[in-house]
Amino acid sequence: QVGQNLSALNLNLHSIRRELPDELRRSLHGRLNDSLMLLDETVARVRSVMGSLRPPMLDEYGLYATLRWLAHETAQRSGIACTLSGMELTVRLPGDVEATLLRIAQEALMNAVKYSKASEIRIVVTATQEHAEMEIADDGVGFCLSDQNARVAKPTWGLLTMRERADSLRGKLSIESTTGGGTRVVAQIPLA
Repeated sequence: QVGQNLSALNLNLHSIRRELPDELRRSLHGRLNDSLMLLDETVARVRSVMGSLRPPMLDEYGLYATLRWLAHETAQRSGIACTLSGMELTVRLPGDVEATLLRIAQEALMNAVKYSKASEIRIVVTATQEHAEMEIADDGVGFCLSDQNARVAKPTWGLLTMRERADSLRGKLSIESTTGGGTRVVAQIPLA
């Protein structure tokens, strides 16, 4: 819907520009051009956000390749070493499982970059016939889980959405962390 609205807005602005009398078009030239430029920038940003929410490579190449790209991008942007290991899956996981694990990885990596002060983040992906599992661990400052659990009435969005994503596929998400001991997020999603 956002894309359709932006396209309609673009058409409307071009139509207004064409239908204005010459004198008014000249006086509004700067504002119309500025509005069209802002619209183009907004369209580009919406496309960028949509691409980061569900990178096209996820559909084309699968979870492992997308996580490899995400690890590289995270390392480039943050300066924190980010590695992927485990097994490149020979059989593609169901699309909803891949998308869920990717979203959890994005959130866990963002949290690690923002809060952990880590020097290294590791992503490990494995799968059996029964379940897919992904672990994201950092060697950062960690946090006290009991303090986090005490805030249940006002949980952080990141931790909450990771749990909800795993729950939506009958999966489990566990978080292990201690002050000074890094953080480990493990998502396990059933495949049966």
